[in-house]
Amino acid sequence: MFSTSIVSPIARLGVGMYNWSILDDGIGGEVIKNGNEDFKATSFGANVSIGADFKIASNFTIGIIADYNIYFPKDENKFGKDFAEQGFVTTQLKLSYNLPVK
Repeated sequence: MFSTSIVSPIARLGVGMYNWSILDDGIGGEVIKNGNEDFKATSFGANVSIGADFKIASNFTIGIIADYNIYFPKDENKFGKDFAEQGFVTTQLKLSYNLPVK
């Protein structure tokens, strides 16, 4: 159900597992090798998000959200002592439609 205001704030906290890899030439590149193993893993992480939804019609909203994600790939045996947590920011633009249910 939509609130009656034009602007609704959004705040989120989350935890999860992050699949990651280090690529040699950007998004289309191959995974870098660390000895005989690929430089990739799955690690525990968390995120914090803020944003807002803007009501553009009775059943539509458009929203913008900024996420800060951090994951913890510490594995001294596999990656060495200097490879630690990694953080990055992503943005989302979303369009929502509310299905009226009576």
